[in-house]
Amino acid sequence: MAFRQEYVEALRLIAAVFDDYEARTGVRPILVGGAVVEYYTAGDIISGDFDIIAGDQQVFADTMKAHDFRQEDRPGHLRRGFYHRQLDIGVELVSGALFDGRTDPERIGVIIVEGRPRVRVPPVEDMIADRLGQFEASERRDDEMLSQARIMRDLAESIDFAYLERRVKEEGSDLSLLTKRIK
Repeated sequence: MAFRQEYVEALRLIAAVFDDYEARTGVRPILVGGAVVEYYTAGDIISGDFDIIAGDQQVFADTMKAHDFRQEDRPGHLRRGFYHRQLDIGVELVSGALFDGRTDPERIGVIIVEGRPRVRVPPVEDMIADRLGQFEASERRDDEMLSQARIMRDLAESIDFAYLERRVKEEGSDLSLLTKRIK
């Protein structure tokens, strides 16, 4: 896979934050959102930020700052989250359990960074279901979300369709959207 250099560098920095956060709390954070879509599409879809689930907001903030991340204060950016001066990718802490606790924890994967499994990510099935759910929930039916779901399906090494179907239903969507023409 050929990822853009900024994404690879962001993963390296986030992996170090994950290592430190886990050492402080005993819990490893998990990467979610667009950065995971970028991973599962091998960089075909580019994300502008990294969304992370980590239970302790204060420890996460302290850990980010210890790794030279700053509270977001740049003009033109939302004043939440963090950024690193070497990157144009923002980092935001997302609250709540991973997909409201619906993810099968045995399916959580990891991204290898610097030769070691260091960045936890949801399974591709959950990411597809999430994007389909976002498509269904948007008033204007955001075609970008549907497109992302389809690209992840097309590029996935393997998919457990029974698990995918269950997760899609839980997200309030329909698996047929992956193949149906949308007007």
